[in-house]
Parts: sequence; structure tokens; C-alpha cells
Amino acid sequence: MKASRLLTTGTPILLFAVALFLTGCNGGGGGSGAGPADISGTWTGVMTQESLAVPLVLTITQDGENVLVEWTGDYGGEVITDSFAATYVNGTLTAAEEGSTITLRFSGNTARGTVTDAEGTAQIELTKA
Repeated sequence: MKASRLLTTGTPILLFAVALFLTGCNGGGGGSGAGPADISGTWTGVMTQESLAVPLVLTITQDGENVLVEWTGDYGGEVITDSFAATYVNGTLTAAEEGSTITLRFSGNTARGTVTDAEGTAQIELTKA
């Protein structure tokens, strides 16, 4: 993922498409040897910052705590597609790259979080499709 690219790609408004991150169910497994909950699949939602709202679609592939997020964001007619690697532990997905940080917390079929870089913070809300 090019986190910095996602935050500034498209329009002059700092587009926090970096927020295009994973979603899933809550928390890690129960007994010994149990892995984290499965958050793989397609997630849809929106990333907002001030008056900007960017529709998002994320496709998440998961191997234990390792996650690959492929995302698409529509910045007012300019469609941006990219991907990034992340970690999913205890119901939270995290990724950091090129001065940007993404955090998503999963509960059931919803995920909420933020994308932060030098330009500010954007809010992300996702639902499993």
C-alpha cells in the first residue's frame, strides 16, 4: 500500500483513501492454538474527512494475523485502486507505511477506524458485504 499516495491522490483535498483497510469480526480465537477471527472477504463503506466522503470497497485476504488489503476508492469520479499489507490481532487491523497509520477495529460485520498522516485524520466505517 502506498499510504501517503492514498492520502493525497486524486484531489487537492487530502484524500485519506489509505483508510481502505480491512474489516472483520471481533477478536482472536479462544483456546490454545486458535488463530484470529476471519475477516477475509469484501467490505464496503466510506472514508470521511471534513466535508470529503470517499466510497470504499476493500477485499481482504487473511493468513492468520497477516492480511492483504486490496482497495478501491472513488474520489469524485477518479477511481483509485491499490493494496497494502497489515496485521490483524485481537480484533484490530493495523498498518503503517510512508508516514501514514491505519487502524480498524472489527465487531461482527462492521469495522470502524482511522487513517492518519501529516495532513490529518480521516474516519473509516465499513460493513461486510
